[in-house]
Amino acid sequence: MGRGRQAQAVKLSREERKSLELLTRRGTAEQRQVMRAQIALMAHRGEPTASIAQALGVSVQTVSHWRTRLVRYGVKGLQETPRPGRPRRIGEAQRLELLALAC
Repeated sequence: MGRGRQAQAVKLSREERKSLELLTRRGTAEQRQVMRAQIALMAHRGEPTASIAQALGVSVQTVSHWRTRLVRYGVKGLQETPRPGRPRRIGEAQRLELLALAC
């Protein structure tokens, strides 16, 4: 018998599944995006939160967090959200110019 709350069911459309599967195979994808896509795909298959966490080497809380965001916001919930803090003092174009100059 399991403990805690029942895991929320994740339903993905065929297009969402395909795009997440492509993301997991792309060599240039950010590791955190790949991990989130793997969580989504495994949750869609009906795997329990604890087994997803063990298979991916992350905490149960991490899997639960992304599973909840996926249920609430869909695949868009897997994207980064703005973080708090002071805005950048220089723009993206200026940052790239400085980077090119430094190299």
